[in-house]
Amino acid sequence: MFKHMPYKPPMNGYKNVPVQTENKNEASDSEESRIQLEEAIKLHKLGTEGDKEAVKKCYELLKMIHSTQPGNYLAEAYFGSATSLLGRDEINPNQRFKLAMKGLKLMDNAVSKQPDNIEIRLLRGQVCYRLPEMYFHRTATALEDFDFIISTYEKDANSVSDETYRQVLFNLGGAYKNLNRMQEAENVWRKLLSIAPESKYVQMVRQEGIAVTKLQKEEKSPQLQQEIPHIDKAKVEAAKKVESGTDSGEALKKKVLVEGLELHSRAFSGGREDVAKASEYFEKLYNQNPGDSLIAAYYADCLSLMGREAREPSAMFGSAIRAIKMLDSAVNGSPDNIEIRLLRANQSYRLPESFFKRTATAINDFEYLIGRYENDNSLMTQDFYYNLLYLLGKSYQRIGMESEAETIWKKLLSISGNSKYKGLANKELNNISDKIDLNSDISRLDSEALLNEAIRFHDLAVEGKQNAAAKACGILEKLYKAQPNNPIIEGYYGSSIALMARDSSESQVLFDYAIKGIKHLKNAVTRGYGDNRLKFLRANVFYNLPEVFFHLTDKAAKDFKSLITAYENDNSLFSEECYWQMLYDLGVCYERLNARDKAKKTWQKLLNVSTDPKYRSLLGSKMEGSDG
Repeated sequence: MFKHMPYKPPMNGYKNVPVQTENKNEASDSEESRIQLEEAIKLHKLGTEGDKEAVKKCYELLKMIHSTQPGNYLAEAYFGSATSLLGRDEINPNQRFKLAMKGLKLMDNAVSKQPDNIEIRLLRGQVCYRLPEMYFHRTATALEDFDFIISTYEKDANSVSDETYRQVLFNLGGAYKNLNRMQEAENVWRKLLSIAPESKYVQMVRQEGIAVTKLQKEEKSPQLQQEIPHIDKAKVEAAKKVESGTDSGEALKKKVLVEGLELHSRAFSGGREDVAKASEYFEKLYNQNPGDSLIAAYYADCLSLMGREAREPSAMFGSAIRAIKMLDSAVNGSPDNIEIRLLRANQSYRLPESFFKRTATAINDFEYLIGRYENDNSLMTQDFYYNLLYLLGKSYQRIGMESEAETIWKKLLSISGNSKYKGLANKELNNISDKIDLNSDISRLDSEALLNEAIRFHDLAVEGKQNAAAKACGILEKLYKAQPNNPIIEGYYGSSIALMARDSSESQVLFDYAIKGIKHLKNAVTRGYGDNRLKFLRANVFYNLPEVFFHLTDKAAKDFKSLITAYENDNSLFSEECYWQMLYDLGVCYERLNARDKAKKTWQKLLNVSTDPKYRSLLGSKMEGSDG
C-alpha cells in the first residue's frame, strides 16, 4: 500500500556547523564521542545511497549515542533519519510505517531543541520531502525546513555550500508541486534557473513537466521577478485564529452550521437514508461554492460515509478514495482550520488500516489539534481534548507504537480528573501492562483445563487484550488436531482465527483468516446443532466482519433473533447484559439491511428492558420519532 519512495541524503555542504549539545561538558564533546558520530554520519551517507547493511550499523551506533548522550540533538536527528531509513528498507508495511513515525518524532524533537541548526533542519526536511504525502502529510514540514535553510543562506552564504542551496531550491519547488501549488513551484524553479542557467537543474526541472524555456524567458522580464514565498510567522499566527470571511461567506457558514451540520450529525450516527440526505445537501453546497474548503471537507466526509454504507467493494473504495483526496486538498487549502482537520482526523481513524493506511494521517491531525488546544484552551471543551488524546493513543496502538500509546494514556490519566477518560486511560494502561505471555507453560494442563484456558484467552481477545487471540489460536489449534470432531473446540478455534483477522492491519491476512474462521464456525454449528454457545460465536463473527466484503449481516441477524428468543424462553442461557447487547446488535443489523422500522422496534424493546444508560445515549438520535 505504501510506495517505496527513493531517499535522497542531505547534501555534504555544511560549513562550520558544530555538534551542539545542551551542556558543553557532556560526553558528546569528547574526542571519542566526536569520532563515533563522524563514523555514524559516514554510515548514514552509505545508507542513503542504498547500502542496507550500513543502515543497520548506523542505526545501532546512533541508538547507542542517543542513549548515552541525550543532549546531543544532532545525533538524535541522525538517529531519527536512520530509523526512517530502516523503514525504507523494511518489507513489512506495518513496520515501515512504525519506523517512519518513530524517526519523525526523533527529528521533530531535535528541531524543537535546536531550531537554528541547519544540519538538523536539512535532515528532517529531506525525510519529510520523501515520505508519501498521502499517508504522512509532512510536505508542509519540508517547506518550513527548506525555507529556513534558504533564508539562512541568503543572509549568510557561509552557512551551507552553494550546491546545497541549489538542491534545496529544487526540492522546495518539488514540495510545492506535491501540494499542487504550481505557481509557487514555478516561482522557486525560476529563481533556481536564474542562478544556475547551465546546470543539471535545467534537465531536472524539465523532468518535472515544466517548460524550462518559458521560465527562462519570464526571468528576463524584470516585472515578472518574484521572490520565493517565505513563511511569514505573523501570518502563520494569524491563521491559527478562527478565520473571518466576508459577510456572504459568514452567512453561508451559518447556514451550513444550522442545517448542514445537523444532517451531517445524523448521517454519522444513522443509516443509509441519513447519509444520502447529508451527502445530497453538501454536494449542492459544494457545487455552488467549489472553492470553500470547509464545505468541501464536509462533502468529502459525507462521501466517505456513503462508502461505509456501500454494498459493493468498488463503491466503498471509490467513495473513500475520493473523500481522502478532497480532505487532503481541503487541509492543504486551509491547514489551520480546526473543523477541517478534525473531519480528516476522524475519517482517517475510521477507515480500515488494512486497506487505506491512514492511521499516520489521523496521528498527524490529532497531534495538531491537541497542540492547538494546549496553546489556547478556549478552542474546544476539555472533554473534547481528552477524547482527542484517547484517540491519539488508540491510533499509535493500531500501528504497533505501544510505548507512544502508553505515554499518551499516562498523560491522559494524570490530567483527566474524575472524567470517564480516567477510566478509559486506566483500562488501556492495564491492557498494556497485562499482556498475554505467549510463552507461558500450559503443557501440564489436561485437555478440559486447556480448553477452559483457551476460552479465557478468547474472551480476553473479544475485550481487546493484545496477543490474546493469538494465544487462544495456538492452544485451540493443538486441541482441534487432537479432537477434530469436537464442535466446541472447532467453534472457539474458528472464532479465534476470525478475531486475528479483526486485529490484522494487512488486507490479505484479514481475508485469509476471516475465510478460515468462517469455515470452522460453520462446521462447528452444523456438528453441534442446537448449541447456543456456537450460534452466539458465529453471530458475533458475522456481525463484526465488514459487510461490504462478506455480506453476512442477514445471517448475523438470524442468529441474534434466534438467540434472543431462546433467552426470553430461558433466562439462564446468557447474562442479562449479553441479552441487551444482542438486542442492540440486532437493531444495527436491521439498520445495515435498510430495515429501519425493524431496527427502531428492536431498539425500543431494548430501551424498555435495559437499565444501562449507555444504550439510551447510543440510540438518542436514532430513536427520534419513536414512541415510548
